[in-house]
Amino acid sequence: MKPTQRPERFNYGARAIIFWLIILIAFSCIGMSITALAFLSTQKQDGLVINIAGRQRMLSQKMSKEAISIKSNINTEANRKALQATHALFNKSHLGLLKGDEEMQLPATTNKKILEQLQKVDALWSPFSKNILEIIEQDQDSLAFQQSVTGILTNNIALLKEMNKAVGMYEEASSKKISLLKNILILGAINSFVASVICWMTVNRKIILNIRKISADLKINAEEVSNSSNHISSASQVLADGSTSAAASLEQTTEALKEISIMTHQNADHSQEADDLMQKAEQATKEANNYMDQVTASQREIATESSKIVKIIKTIDDIAFQTNLLALNAAVEAARAGEAGAGFAVVANEVRNLAIRAATSAKETAGLIETTVKKLDHGTSLVETTRESFGKVEDSIDKVVQLVKGVATGSKRQVQGIEEINKSIKTLDHLTHENAANAEESASAAAELHAMAEQVDQVSLSLMEVIFGAAKKHNQVMVADQRTHYGTKTLPRPISYKKEVCHG
Repeated sequence: MKPTQRPERFNYGARAIIFWLIILIAFSCIGMSITALAFLSTQKQDGLVINIAGRQRMLSQKMSKEAISIKSNINTEANRKALQATHALFNKSHLGLLKGDEEMQLPATTNKKILEQLQKVDALWSPFSKNILEIIEQDQDSLAFQQSVTGILTNNIALLKEMNKAVGMYEEASSKKISLLKNILILGAINSFVASVICWMTVNRKIILNIRKISADLKINAEEVSNSSNHISSASQVLADGSTSAAASLEQTTEALKEISIMTHQNADHSQEADDLMQKAEQATKEANNYMDQVTASQREIATESSKIVKIIKTIDDIAFQTNLLALNAAVEAARAGEAGAGFAVVANEVRNLAIRAATSAKETAGLIETTVKKLDHGTSLVETTRESFGKVEDSIDKVVQLVKGVATGSKRQVQGIEEINKSIKTLDHLTHENAANAEESASAAAELHAMAEQVDQVSLSLMEVIFGAAKKHNQVMVADQRTHYGTKTLPRPISYKKEVCHG
């Protein structure tokens, strides 16, 4: 539904006129208030200045009276003190009127005429003040005292006249300010009155005539809002039902993910255990390989030592052969000796037998050692083959360890992913419940909107009756005219959300 179109006659010109008229009235009121406050403040100061200026006249007469009393020896000391105090007060007030005094709350005089008059007073006050001080300080019988009293009596009237003129000027200036304030207030009141009249005429001509159109628009829009609220209510109910079904499906999905998560955790734990076992097997294989290297080295050392033993046995065999030859030679020599060499022949024969036995034993030992060396060589070959096999096993275990680590890492990541999915599903579940609640609230709000649209319709009728009287029939005609003016395209019907929600 499109918003209500602005009537053509209620343009920005009317609003600008009303706005500036209101601003004019506001500024007039503010200006009059500020001016009044300023004048009241200055009027208060003017009153204080006039009072002090008037007091100056009384003080001048008082000083003359006190001087005469001192001359006549009437309470001389008391009058001297009183004259001194009166002189000080007059002098301070006179300076305050000329230059201002914060203590006395006196502003400095800015009016040229009054300032010139106060300067005339100051010209008379200077000799008058000297005469007062002479009277206070000198004895009554002195010539200076008598001349000072004469000077006071001579200048007293002139000083009083000038002070009267100054007071009159102060009063005249205050009266002019009051007259000016009155004129300003009257002018401000006239401006406000004129602005109010213009504002009333503008409102009457440019606004009230448009209220009729606005009230008709309100009625049309109220009907459209009512129709839209019905569609929104239906769509919200369908959305609420769909959200409830989605929430149930999400709960089932959540339970399935919990089971998958438990199994994935178990796989991760098993993978971790397998990884630990494979690492232990890899360590044991490395240790066995080290032991095989040690056995191979030991067998090589044994073969080396066996070769040395074979050399020693060959040496023994050679010694036995030489011994046998020596024994034969000894037997031959014993036979030549006859009976004298018979004993030596027996010994030579025994030596020969021992040599033969030693040679036989050496041959047997050499054969055993040779057989042992061959077996050691074969054992070394087998150990080398075994070591190579262990190396291959170690490489295979390394690959298995890497694979198990990859499986463990993948299981951990899978667990994390499932946890993230579980969180997302929980969030979706929460949002689904919220959508269901919002849909129900939207349905309720649509119902309330429908009721409010009916109330707006009634308000538009009441507004028309208030402005134009009991003209219900006239209002209906205006509504029909407005429908004809805007047409059906400017106020489209709301689309049906029911099918979209069902397919969605």
